[in-house]
Amino acid sequence: MESKKFNLCIIPTQFGKTFTAIKRMKYEIAQDEEMGRSIHVVFTMNTLLNNSQFSERLNDIEEEYDINSICIFASKYEGKYNFVKNLKELKGECLDEYSCPRVLVMCSNGKRFQDGTEFIEVLNRNSGCIKRVFIYYDELHKYINDDTRRQIERIHDMDITHGIIALSATPDKIWKSSGFWSRLNLVYLNDFNDENYIGYRDMLFNCVDDIEYDENKCNIRYPELEKQDRKLMNFTEEILNRNEKILGIRTRTFIPGLQRVKSHNFIRRMIFNKNKDCVVIMLNGFEKTIKYNDENGRMMTINLNGHDDEICNVIGGYIKEYKLEERPIVITGYICVSMGQTLTSESLGSFTSAIFGHLSLKNDEIYQLFGRITGRMRQWKSYEKTKVYCYTDIMNRCSAMEDCARNMARLALEEDNDKRIVCRNDYIKPITDKEVLNNMNVKVKMKKEVDILDRLYMIFDTQDNAIEWSRDKFKKGFKLRSDSKAPIALQINGKNPTIEYVLKRWWGIHKNIPKRMVPLEDNRWIVYWNKSLV
Repeated sequence: MESKKFNLCIIPTQFGKTFTAIKRMKYEIAQDEEMGRSIHVVFTMNTLLNNSQFSERLNDIEEEYDINSICIFASKYEGKYNFVKNLKELKGECLDEYSCPRVLVMCSNGKRFQDGTEFIEVLNRNSGCIKRVFIYYDELHKYINDDTRRQIERIHDMDITHGIIALSATPDKIWKSSGFWSRLNLVYLNDFNDENYIGYRDMLFNCVDDIEYDENKCNIRYPELEKQDRKLMNFTEEILNRNEKILGIRTRTFIPGLQRVKSHNFIRRMIFNKNKDCVVIMLNGFEKTIKYNDENGRMMTINLNGHDDEICNVIGGYIKEYKLEERPIVITGYICVSMGQTLTSESLGSFTSAIFGHLSLKNDEIYQLFGRITGRMRQWKSYEKTKVYCYTDIMNRCSAMEDCARNMARLALEEDNDKRIVCRNDYIKPITDKEVLNNMNVKVKMKKEVDILDRLYMIFDTQDNAIEWSRDKFKKGFKLRSDSKAPIALQINGKNPTIEYVLKRWWGIHKNIPKRMVPLEDNRWIVYWNKSLV
């Protein structure tokens, strides 16, 4: 089976993949009268910030076709657009061309991929007002797996499907050695222009390879952290000790942690210990805040949740409102700041410094993290070059990954369709360093006592609903944990809620812990258990 309808849009981080997708939407919507009514299904990254960011960038379509032309498919949404919570409501919205949205936005996760596939199958079977479907997968490399591939292949073969675009700056995981995924089409980029783009070549790299890691000393300094977190904290703290100007007046610094929230908390404490005048912005699944000390030394907190605008604009607005422009500003976090999210704005300016000690990350991950300091900002009055403090290995890997993305963008300029059909070897061709090549994505075999196929799960809108259902299903509920390990945001009156919290939701379950209750990023709760339990 050939992937004729499936196209890749590969350009460097923060280059404008979203706007490329929206340009395609606008073009196809303009053809509706002649070609038949179209609907554009967008799977954004599975975070509320990225969902909101993509939605906000649909202003052009909203202005031309009215606000009802955009619909959000989510369990919870507080923005300006119409939203539906389930497939039944979505089908109701699409009964006729007057109520039917032109763009449907939903998060990338297993449930929504399944819903989206079923929705498109319904459209394909029924001759309603919608005649053409276009699908867009934002950062598909992060969500690609066997199930996703099968769903995309099914959608690809439907007559109503007229195009599928996968957006990614790091697409290595998408290719396979044979079949549908071996040779893929590149979207034609007839207007590619990087004159205003700030990327690897524009950074001021300060490579530091002489920071020693003493396990015994770091155990004492960072006792509550895991080994990889301790290594990162050791590197970050030493960089700040050597370069006091990083946290100087009117500085803007990016200091991401790793996956565990503890590392973000530790970075924040470290920053305030270095300079009490700092403003620390934390963006993770449990906390999106700005914290700073007022003139009396009181810690002030600004909640960043509940805004329609993009997070970079929200942050810029608060910085101006509270007159914090002269202070050192630091952004930390990991998942919410590692991919897709724009953190810079013209009002806030570019980052003056960034610290990357993340040697444990693969090429895709470190380049995406590095990508938060890139973007189209050369013409900003507030732009200044970013000083990047990292290991030489990280610099080389970011350089190679940007070259790979640029190579794909160059091939996407070819007018001849056949010249835009590429395989994985075409993508990694610019990588000449063996060490860099060894850091490309590899399949990791996980030892699991219980196979994933032997697990069942249910998703609930509230924790109370999950607890009530679990008590009835399992006869016994979830025990309170005796030690206080739950994130502060989840604690109730200083005590843990009735959850077993794990970051890797689908691992960690075994014969001694046959069921788990876990909070999802959209404030819902998931309960999963071994089939043998009931």
